[in-house]
Amino acid sequence: MLIGRKLLKLNLIATIILVALASWILINILSTRQTASFIIPPKGQYKLGEIFSMNIEVDNIKNPINVVQADLKFDPDKIEVVNISTKNSFANIFIQKESNNTKGYVRLTGGLPNPGWHGTNGLFGTVYFKTKQPGLVTIAYLPTSLVLANDGQGTNILKSRPSFSYLILPDKISTEEEKAQTKLLFTP
Repeated sequence: MLIGRKLLKLNLIATIILVALASWILINILSTRQTASFIIPPKGQYKLGEIFSMNIEVDNIKNPINVVQADLKFDPDKIEVVNISTKNSFANIFIQKESNNTKGYVRLTGGLPNPGWHGTNGLFGTVYFKTKQPGLVTIAYLPTSLVLANDGQGTNILKSRPSFSYLILPDKISTEEEKAQTKLLFTP
């Protein structure tokens, strides 16, 4: 009888430990689930030769993040990158800031130290494109894009990689408009 009670007690303790462990695992998995999104910029129409900006913004960050990598693909016959800005970014360390106008590719990689950043509608960077040819141009986040949780494991919490389109009109910008936008773009 005494042995039966001890076994029952050990069984109960083992069950409690297993339930607690399972709960802890479940809480950790759910707390770093994929919730982050890149915000889809507003649609726009632009003239030939016009420079337009596209913000790289993350949203729905429930748990702190410390690394973002935004990889974009675009049609290099229709647009080209003229600048990548990190002004007003929530991140303060950038390790990659590159573009390839031959292949139609942009990469911006950066982050910030512990405790990381969380919130809604966080600006990571801005890409400035110049239109080259009329028509519809699509810009898409590539599968190599990442939003990493500040969880000590680098969990990718990015849930979607959107694409969006802009219309490039056949009308060319005036010389005055071109001077004004170039001055605005390259003024510190």
